[in-house]
Amino acid sequence: MEWVTYVVSFMHLGRISGYILMLIAGLFNNIMIFRILLILVTLFAPICTKLMYDVEKSKIDED
Repeated sequence: MEWVTYVVSFMHLGRISGYILMLIAGLFNNIMIFRILLILVTLFAPICTKLMYDVEKSKIDED
């Protein structure tokens, strides 16, 4: 159960940091910063998807 809590907390922190990065890219109004942000999101999306899949799988296995 603790592992699920850690994963969910990690995902929430990732969401918050993503919003902060989008805010920074918007404030600078720079297309290069925005492209770097898109690359980061593209790289981390499969990782978060894998974590969410593992959490759901562990919930099913517990039942």
